[in-house]
Amino acid sequence: MDVSSIILPSRLNRRTFLKAAGTVASAATLGSALSACGSTSSGGSTVTLQYWDYYVSQSPWLDNEVKLFEAAHPNIKIKRTINNNTTYDQLFNLSVKANKQPDVFMVTGTATPYNEQMQKGWWLPVDKWINATWKNRFPTGTFYQGNNMFNGKTYTAPLGGSGVFQQLYLNTDVFKAAGLTNSDGTPKVPQTWDDVANFADIITKKGNGQYYGLGFGAGGGGSITNWVDLFIRAAGVPGGAFGGTGGTWYDGFDYRVGKYTFSSDRNWEDFITLLLEWKQKGYFYPNSLSITDETARAYFERGKFGMIVGGVWNQAEWTTHGFTNYGLTTLVGPTTTRKGFYYHTPGGQEFAISAQTKHPEEAWQWFNWLYSNESEQRWVQTYNEDLSIFANLNDPSKIKFKPFAEYVANAPLNLTYPNPNMRNPETAKVIFNSLSPNLNDAIVGLWTGQLHDMKAALSDIESRANSNIQKGISQAQASGVKVSINDYTYPDWDITKNYITKPNQA
Repeated sequence: MDVSSIILPSRLNRRTFLKAAGTVASAATLGSALSACGSTSSGGSTVTLQYWDYYVSQSPWLDNEVKLFEAAHPNIKIKRTINNNTTYDQLFNLSVKANKQPDVFMVTGTATPYNEQMQKGWWLPVDKWINATWKNRFPTGTFYQGNNMFNGKTYTAPLGGSGVFQQLYLNTDVFKAAGLTNSDGTPKVPQTWDDVANFADIITKKGNGQYYGLGFGAGGGGSITNWVDLFIRAAGVPGGAFGGTGGTWYDGFDYRVGKYTFSSDRNWEDFITLLLEWKQKGYFYPNSLSITDETARAYFERGKFGMIVGGVWNQAEWTTHGFTNYGLTTLVGPTTTRKGFYYHTPGGQEFAISAQTKHPEEAWQWFNWLYSNESEQRWVQTYNEDLSIFANLNDPSKIKFKPFAEYVANAPLNLTYPNPNMRNPETAKVIFNSLSPNLNDAIVGLWTGQLHDMKAALSDIESRANSNIQKGISQAQASGVKVSINDYTYPDWDITKNYITKPNQA
């Protein structure tokens, strides 16, 4: 659990969650990658821009955008570097220290929070090129201090819209083999925790060691907490086990009380207990803790288990492999009535331009292309990558692929929630450090038997997380920042409805 900047609970950005796990790169690999950073010229008047991202399953869309952009701008070439999600943050921070930042890049805020990067001058403001018309294409309230703006300057913008962060995917062939399909051949959809347990039991017994009910990949930077996230939100835990963007807002904070509630909200213990019961009963693929998230996705595709939790980015990857035979659902709770949802606030970040670029005009052209209506339309309607930040493009009737259309149609399950940055812009100056060991560490410890007392583990995390918040606020106050825990407390928030934050409200 990374609480490195609790003040940025912007949208639930899928790109900031795990999309391609792998082993940590060696020092030699990092050094080699850094040597490729920086602006270069490929002779004559042609400019080559260094561009970094960690899109993997989204590569078909991105590669096509590069092709179209270069055709429209023959004097600009894009040298794309696809990084590993698990090492990207480390590599980007090293590139800054070495003064070898790429010209344009996907932003990351785990080690150094976004607002701190803007404050330190790592990014180039884009106000020189944009105007009110450019900004007004985005949803109301998208741009504000500490999120994608700092000291009145604009640096970045969101790309994707706010959909349901996690889905429970159902392999149709496995469900069919277990006798769990509807008359039309689609998988029966579990409605409750008990349904998931019953389906997993049937599938596992039917599989007899050949396939299992459930699976995930927690090795190589993967996480088990995405399973907790999907099930615990529907039980009424608004902070969930994942949330927000790039290390800036993670794990379990409840705005209604202005605290982390790992031990004080019984839902945490109830579901983690159930998760461990599923493990003890053999419902999970046996090597889930050691295989990577990428491997788990491949195993699900091959029918080694019937259910997996993941984001919409999985769909594009599976489609490239020719795997389309699955269904999905989301926000499965202890009862059929959802008591909580996914949440977002307007705002967000995706791409930025380096303040050190030697080709700002060309970098802006590429930056602007990625945020164009045409590129976004291809993003959602042609390549089915995710929702667009431009809501008019998110029309399920224009989506041919049924699972993606279902995802798009579920967008209303992501509600707006309180926004401290909007309420008090001074919160943008508050920095919260990472917490270790974190929630994922605790669950892994309970899973492996290294930890035995769940209540003690959850109480420890809650205590340290809340102390971390108070420490960050106290440090900001000591430097003259006018903030308090009240800026993060909203007792009037009904978690079943959209919340509109008012600037400077008491």
